[in-house]
Amino acid sequence: MFICSDENEYKQYVDKLIEDSHSIDIAVAFWGKGASKYLKKSAKTFRILCNLTSGGTNPAEIEEILKRGYDVRHCPDLHAKVIVGPNSAIVGSANFSTNGLNIEEEEFDGWHEAGYVTDKVTDVRKMQTWFDDQWAHCGQKITPAMLRQAKLNWSRRVRNRIARTKGNDSILSMTPEQLKGRNVYVAAYRLDPTPQATRAFSKWRQTNHLNTDTEISFYEDWDGMKTGQQVISVYSGPEGDIRVDGAYGIGDVIRARRTAGYNKGEEMILHLCSPIDELAGRQFGNRECAALEKRLRKAKWSLPGGAEGELIPVEKFLNEFN
Repeated sequence: MFICSDENEYKQYVDKLIEDSHSIDIAVAFWGKGASKYLKKSAKTFRILCNLTSGGTNPAEIEEILKRGYDVRHCPDLHAKVIVGPNSAIVGSANFSTNGLNIEEEEFDGWHEAGYVTDKVTDVRKMQTWFDDQWAHCGQKITPAMLRQAKLNWSRRVRNRIARTKGNDSILSMTPEQLKGRNVYVAAYRLDPTPQATRAFSKWRQTNHLNTDTEISFYEDWDGMKTGQQVISVYSGPEGDIRVDGAYGIGDVIRARRTAGYNKGEEMILHLCSPIDELAGRQFGNRECAALEKRLRKAKWSLPGGAEGELIPVEKFLNEFN
């Protein structure tokens, strides 16, 4: 039977399949907001295949699902959306997210999804055979390294809604109202990382066998910085020197102990980051860096005296110069 997302029909059939089944196999490529809440801890048995590292799956949701003891594997080429129970199965277009299944049943109904639900024995058996084959030959046990990579890729992804405005396609032309709530910040700093932090980062790269071509850097001990944020890196130097380094996605963290100095033994937190070329769905490259530098120099902007670094919501920061 054909099903679609009108009046939440698609989700209702997924709910029913899960409710009526003691064991459920799910091969759905991408998992987003609300997925971990939807799969509440229960006595049911789940086998889950996802595409973890392509940037389309929120790794925080997968971590929560793993904590509940469900068996989750990564299939790097997966794009299917298939759910199989003992007596019925669904194949369709919806990912496990608020936008896909409208998991949280918000006023915004998400994408227009469609699929097919069947209880024909031959169909269910064929889909079960397909899932078992994917599980055996494609599914990879999820490792900490995979989760780290997934967090970096997720932070690069344009997660924030795209502002639908005419004219200039730069984030610098957006209003504070358009920028609000987009998880984009300005990371303004005055000091470079300490030698101890640099050594800890180099050790982490070696441990994870990352070559020099892998574009990953870090921020040292930044209050308020979190995985998934996107930042514009701005250097504020002596005598009004300003440099806009570019845009970065914040990934996982490294924790290490300081081995020397007055704060010997204290924990330092390094926030890994990688370069991105879009913010809030708009390009942010060399042209935008130069334009922002010009704007900051004209306004004679600098970090407040005594501040080593500050994480500022982008709408608040840019509002000073619009």
